[in-house]
Amino acid sequence: MDADESCTLTISGGTLTIDADGDGIDTNGYFYMTGGTVFIAGPENNGNSALDYGISAVISGGYFLASGFSGMAQKFQLCFYTMCMHSNSANSGRQFCFHHQANRQQWDYTAYAHNCKIV
Repeated sequence: MDADESCTLTISGGTLTIDADGDGIDTNGYFYMTGGTVFIAGPENNGNSALDYGISAVISGGYFLASGFSGMAQKFQLCFYTMCMHSNSANSGRQFCFHHQANRQQWDYTAYAHNCKIV
């Protein structure tokens, strides 16, 4: 689908867990994250992405942890703090532990088969 200036998705708080067969977060326009925690498991094919946007994606707060395949992988265009995007393969059911030392946050996360993680 073509990019659409009228589409905006904003996450500002709470915890969102997405079990995706297709795209995890999908907007044809803008995606903004200002707070909260997002976990995305999937997709398990290169035709979809954990994060899919048409125009831009900006994260200025919160935590975004996602795994999926890298065929259509996108990362945030603008990020106000440390972010990483890893490409490596893993089998379904693999457990990951993410630890944010400064904020004393820790998440245990079980992913599907994937070759890309966005943290």
